[in-house]
Amino acid sequence: MTVQAATYGAPLVAMYSLHSTMAVGPKPKAAPNSMWRMEDTSTPQSAAESGYVSSNFDVIDGFGFADLGAEPVILTAPDSGGRSCMIEIVDMWTNAFAYPAGGASGYTRTASSPL
Repeated sequence: MTVQAATYGAPLVAMYSLHSTMAVGPKPKAAPNSMWRMEDTSTPQSAAESGYVSSNFDVIDGFGFADLGAEPVILTAPDSGGRSCMIEIVDMWTNAFAYPAGGASGYTRTASSPL
């Protein structure tokens, strides 16, 4: 039972830790409802700052937290200029449940949240 609880709760702890340090902590990277854009994910320092590992050296990475407490949030993204673009939306358990991106990118799949 303890292993099941730890397995269930580990993603929540990690996401709340990211939220408190990256969105609302003393030096937030991006306030809620905004995005933090990482210019370079190829250095050990930037990987450590991000809080997660990224193996893509030629990709602009970023993340943010949506605060849906007061009202819905409208997600907008700039035109990718024909380049591949993917936006992944995850819940607090890190389950991806939507990929809102242009049809040219190939990521048009959406699914309902598991909750």
